[in-house]
Amino acid sequence: MIKKEYLELPIESVVVKGSLRKEMGDMITLENSIRKLGLLDPLVVDASNILICGERRLQACRNLGMATVPVIKMDIAFDSMTALDVQSDLNLCREPFTNDDLNRLIDRKKASMPNRGADDEHPGLLDKLRKTFSSSTTTE
Repeated sequence: MIKKEYLELPIESVVVKGSLRKEMGDMITLENSIRKLGLLDPLVVDASNILICGERRLQACRNLGMATVPVIKMDIAFDSMTALDVQSDLNLCREPFTNDDLNRLIDRKKASMPNRGADDEHPGLLDKLRKTFSSSTTTE
């Protein structure tokens, strides 16, 4: 088992050595989530604080002016096969919402707001969620 440590690091101590992504995509939605709830998914760094996973999250935290970020520090090297496994597994082993899952989530959010619908608080957000997830899923 690989040794892992959960801690907060100064954001400037996290080093980006090599990026797999050519584009960061929609940062506004991610930044709004972090602003509202904090960083829910820690970054992953190697033993030397080189970023293994979480470049978009790191950039969003930098954009928001955060001084520290939660990380999982793994006792591995950035350029190791294990680090590549971590990158691929964290990004590929997720199951996206189906359209039915998304609709149930939206219905629950609406039901939790007794005096208004979710669209009142975040105009267009639910439509954006539906559009995003319906274009990335094929299962109803």
